[in-house]
This record gives sequence, structure tokens and C-alpha cells, in this order.
Amino acid sequence: MFAATVTALLFAPSGIVDSCLILNRTDFLREQTRLYKTLFKDYDARLPAVITIDNSSRADGADLPRYNVAVVLSILKLISMDESEQKANFLFEYQMEWQDERIGWTPSEYCGIKHIYVSRQDVWIPEVTIIDAHSSQDYREEYKKFVWVNSTGHMGYFVPTVTATVCAIKTRDFPFDSQHCPVKMMTQSFSAREYGIEAKLSPAMFDLDVREQMNSFEFSIKRNPSFYIAVVITPSFVVNILCIIGLFLRAGNSMAKLGMALTNVMSLTFIYGILASVLPKTDELPKIAIYVVVNLCLIVAALVCVIVLPHVRLRRRTDKIKEKLDEKKDNEDPTICCSLNLGLFIAFELANLTNFLVLVFHSTQDYREDYKKFVTIREFPFDSQQCTIKIMTQLFMPNEYSIEAVLSPQLANSTTVESMGNGEWKVLKVTAQTVIVENPDKSLVEMNTYEFYLKRNPSFYIAVVITPSFVINILCVLGLFLRAESSMSKLGMALTNVMSLTFILGILATVLPKTDELPKIGE
Repeated sequence: MFAATVTALLFAPSGIVDSCLILNRTDFLREQTRLYKTLFKDYDARLPAVITIDNSSRADGADLPRYNVAVVLSILKLISMDESEQKANFLFEYQMEWQDERIGWTPSEYCGIKHIYVSRQDVWIPEVTIIDAHSSQDYREEYKKFVWVNSTGHMGYFVPTVTATVCAIKTRDFPFDSQHCPVKMMTQSFSAREYGIEAKLSPAMFDLDVREQMNSFEFSIKRNPSFYIAVVITPSFVVNILCIIGLFLRAGNSMAKLGMALTNVMSLTFIYGILASVLPKTDELPKIAIYVVVNLCLIVAALVCVIVLPHVRLRRRTDKIKEKLDEKKDNEDPTICCSLNLGLFIAFELANLTNFLVLVFHSTQDYREDYKKFVTIREFPFDSQQCTIKIMTQLFMPNEYSIEAVLSPQLANSTTVESMGNGEWKVLKVTAQTVIVENPDKSLVEMNTYEFYLKRNPSFYIAVVITPSFVINILCVLGLFLRAESSMSKLGMALTNVMSLTFILGILATVLPKTDELPKIGE
């Protein structure tokens, strides 16, 4: 905040200015008002400061420069990636900088004022349009939109937006994929000879690789596959292992094996349903979908082997040969049949393992170092979270403008704080603090932070997820250790249990973020 009384020594190129003295805010506002009236007396914000004369038609050969606007990317954050609609949602904040020769003054004539802030309606704002966008919205209220104006006529305007842009999402390597999403900016009103836009990065974004093409910012994004490994790939692999074991057990009859295979197909179909909710309907089938299809084919092939092949007989056999074969069959060593059965079993299990390894070890890179956790889900649904609301000014300088984060007295009452929650979340406490943050360019900004400490109510997940899983597992373990049951029945029971747990994982998949941190309830 401004001090109550400020004595200013104002330096001009010719020396120290002693013709005016600003002792308080009133003196400054008086000089600023006088400057404002002078600047905008004959200024028309409806007229663009763009030269419309074609240089090729000039007889004097003078080359008039085209109008240039710099777009400086300040903040970028990916909000969500919508694969099914082929779009990416960004928190996209940038600053426009341009020159307007109609505005300018000598600071020494106005007590050393070198820049002022005016409403966006007072000056002409250059056109910058985000193309290939589903939507782009400036989320500020109108009264918060100001433009800083320098004494040289250099201006700047900060634009915070929530932008949904078209992104051609390639799902071939899903969920081990990386995506390339451009945010393209251009003018729709002016010609390229008259008007140009230059894409730049602020110092805070210097680590990003930005290519300039049609004045576009391009973002390379890498997916974290941990969620899909835990919820889709691993359950599918385990279900296939159990099913193949069951199909090659000699104790089971054909109908039991067919029922087991059908149960497995149902499990894989459910897993397909999870994938269908996040994948776009394109002609490119992702590897994870191919993985599930191959698993399905393996089960069908194994089922054919164990049910059809034993009934295949040579059609042309004489009665004498039949008698000899029947005689041999009575004295046949079952080892030969077991060897064939074992060989097929090993072959299908190796095929299942190979399919799994090809997908999972598609990339040996460790993804965990590349992702910052925003919501910690390790203890879900018994977790507590800390959420932050940060407030600052993007336009005014820290030595000109200050914001103080303060809590109202009623927030000291625990009952009032608890009432701020909802059915799932309970607010434990709220804190406020103001800190000074240093930017990469060494400039300081004042950051005001409100922190909310939240505790989840786990009752819903105890009733819908934890308790059913516990009961199902108890019954399954009890059935597996009953001596009266055959191995085939026990394996079928285990497979049904796995399918039930896969369905429960599907419930969790709808509420958990796709991070590399698997919650304990998921384990």
C-alpha cells in the first residue's frame, strides 16, 4: 500500500525536477487526472493504430512497418484432456504488449509519472484470436480489466483465459502416449502485411520448448500410465492366467470350461467398457485395446484346443484299425495326453505373458519423476487434503499495490468452519498467509494464500467398496478350502471373485484421478 506521506525526488534527463512535489496520494491523483485528460482529449479508441497503406503503391519507395503485437505466455496449466472429444482444456494466461504512438508524454511535466493504468475501454486493444478452439473465456469481471500505459506509448494487457483447444490425440500408444497440442493465435481482421503477432515466453516459462508457427504455442504432454496399469492391464492379465489354468485342468468337463471362458469374456468386456469411456472413436486402435483383444483371442483359442481337439478323429479308419486303437486306448499311458495338455498350457501362458510384457515394457522410462501430485490419494477414502486458493495482482507492481489475506472473525468458530463442507468433505480449518515469491527473472511478487484443510467422509466407500470386497473374499477363501469341491469349481469361484473385484475397481475408476499413486483401497 502507499505510505501516508511520500516525498519524491524525481529525476529527468535534464536533472532533478523541483517544479512539483508529491506529498501524498491526493497530489498523485491530481497529477494523474491532469495527465489522463491530456492524453485522451483527442484519442479515439475505436480507431486501430494500424497502417493500411500498401508499400508497393507508394511513389517515394518508403517502407512503412507493419503493426506488431507481442503475445507473452505467462502461465500454462493443463486442466483436463478429453480424449473422446479430441480437445485439451488449459488455464492459458498471456500478456499482450504493443505500441500506440498516439499516446505519450514527458514524465518531468507530470511530476515524474512514467506509467499509468487505464480501463481497457479507454484505449484500442489489438486483436488476438485463438483459433481451432472449442472455447476461450476471460474469467475476470469487466471492472478488473486494466491496461498499463508507459510514457513512451508502450502498453500491456494481461489476459487470463480458460481455453479448450482442438488437439489431435493419437491413441496408438495409450496409456503410454505423449501428445502434442498447439494453441494457435492470429488476427482475423487485419491482413498479414499490415499486422503481425509475435509469440514469446515469459522468463517463468523458459524451460518449455516452444515452436513459432502461425504465432502458436505448442505443448508436448506425456500421460501417466500408472492408473491404467492398475485398473485395466493387471486385472486383465490375472484373469487370463486363471482362466487358462482352468481350461487345461483335466478334472473339469467341457461345460464347466465353457462357463469359465464365458466369465472371462465378460470380465474383458467390462474392462473394455472402462476404456470406451476415455478413448476417442477413431480408426486408430490403441495398444491397450489391442492387448485386451489379444487376451480375448487367447481365451477363445485355448477353449477350442481343450474342447474341440480331443473329439477330432480320423474319418477313414477300418474296423480293424478301430479295434486296435480301442485296444491301445485301454492300455494307454496317460502321460502322452498329459504332455500334450501341458505343452498347450505352457504355450498359452507364455503367449499371455508375452502380450502383457510387450504392452507394459513398451517404455522403460520412469514416469514417477515427471508428475506433481496435487491430490494425495494414497489413504483414500480415509484421506485428508490441503487445498489452496491463491490471490495476487497480475498487472500492478509490488511497490504500488498490496493485497492482504485476512480471515473474518467468524472463521475462528469451529462450527462455522465445519458448515463450509459438504456431504463428502468436512472442513477442518482455514488459514491465511501472505508471502513474497521470487520469479525466475528475479522480480518479486506478493502471493496471498488461503489454505483449506479437508477430511473425507469414508462412509459411502466403506459401504459400497470395502465391505463387499471383504465379504466376497471371505466367501471365496472359504470355498477354495472346502475339500469336497473339485479343482475346476474352485478355480471358477476364484475367477468369479476376480471379476467382482474388477467391477469394484471400475467404481473407483470413476472417482479417482489418473495419477501414479495407487490408493490403499485399490490395492
